[in-house]
Amino acid sequence: FFDESGRYVDVPINDCRISINVEQIAAIPQVVAVAGTLQKTKAIHALCLSGLPTTLITTTEVARALLALPPVAHTVYR
Repeated sequence: FFDESGRYVDVPINDCRISINVEQIAAIPQVVAVAGTLQKTKAIHALCLSGLPTTLITTTEVARALLALPPVAHTVYR
């Protein structure tokens, strides 16, 4: 989970999943994020602000909505 500024949020549900941590993801040269639906636009933008994904696959509608948001000039993790 990430907050609206792209910072990782450690919440209790994280203890119930198996995954690599943020530092491990940041060390991977190519990270692909696949996300869609207009309802998730702000969450997708927050993920982009994290700097973790190097590629985003989404719908045209979400891409247009993302372009209407502030640009990602600086990221948190890369």
